[in-house]
Amino acid sequence: MRLIRIDDIAPAPWKNGGGVTREIALCADDRGIAWRLSAADVARAGPFSAFPGLKRVLTVIGGDGLKLRHAGGVIAARPGEPVRFDGDTPIDCELEGGPVRDFNLIYDPARHAMDVVRLAAGAHDVRGVGLLPLGAGAMVDGVEVAAGTFALFEGAAETRATISASALLVTRN
Repeated sequence: MRLIRIDDIAPAPWKNGGGVTREIALCADDRGIAWRLSAADVARAGPFSAFPGLKRVLTVIGGDGLKLRHAGGVIAARPGEPVRFDGDTPIDCELEGGPVRDFNLIYDPARHAMDVVRLAAGAHDVRGVGLLPLGAGAMVDGVEVAAGTFALFEGAAETRATISASALLVTRN
């Protein structure tokens, strides 16, 4: 297991100037992105980048939330609640009450079945790509994982996690 503190990752500014992204982990090859995990600091309203052919799961982890507007309506992105949408859907976001930090999974559905699920406080046997504690830390296989730190499992078949408040688990089949 590798621990990745999000605030230690150098931020990359968005082309539209509306925020920055910190890339937590990337699995890519000559065919492009298989999957990518990142955290974004959204400073102002504006359009999202397009990721044609990919799926996205976005979870607000700081701030009051986002309204994700698209041709078919609005997706309400509330703190701690993963929302899913196609990467090629044109999205324009509106901040709910100020700047937001969100956690993002972008993946190729032709190569992987992935998701982000919220786990409640307590002990869990988990498997997947990794875990991000929310609000308070967690213990993963006896190792403390502080809030704001992503635990990348790196091939572990099953992991034991004791979560203090709640956490986001990235799954992959």
